[in-house]
Amino acid sequence: MKRLLFATGGMALFTLVAFGCGPRFKAPNLANGDKVKLDIVIDRNASDPGLSESQVKQRNQVGDFMENNIVQMAVNAGFEARAINTREGFKPGQDKYLLIVKITDYNPGSKAARMLVGFGAGSASLSTHSDLYATLDNALLSQNHQISSGRDWTFCVRALNEETLKAVAEHLSSPGTK
Repeated sequence: MKRLLFATGGMALFTLVAFGCGPRFKAPNLANGDKVKLDIVIDRNASDPGLSESQVKQRNQVGDFMENNIVQMAVNAGFEARAINTREGFKPGQDKYLLIVKITDYNPGSKAARMLVGFGAGSASLSTHSDLYATLDNALLSQNHQISSGRDWTFCVRALNEETLKAVAEHLSSPGTK
């Protein structure tokens, strides 16, 4: 039994080392060694009158997970990141940016269908719109992201967070785009 556990643990370690366990992007490097500051607002878009009580609860659950995950992912990539509640809480400054991610559509899918049927049945889907600001006037970067997956909703959130932050890091790393 110990050999089986060791072999399994060794394979997991090999997988992490070979395929990476961190983000596939890095925050831009500043000349003075400081980190780029990133304030993040997650707009759950849960006040839409067309949403049922259950949908509002789901949006808030997704938003809470998304907020924690994107901040941690940004910190791991080298940003100095924090979540703020509203865009009004952002104070512009040198090498400081505001990222607003709005949940535009969310469908949790059906876990039972994913487990019993497979082949994409019961897929969870998530769509977001993100804007990056240096000041509150004009967005430096504005993008839509969408994913559908036969895995669970947390996979969708993680994938879109990574896609969003990668786009931000690439934009801020490009010469003359700040």
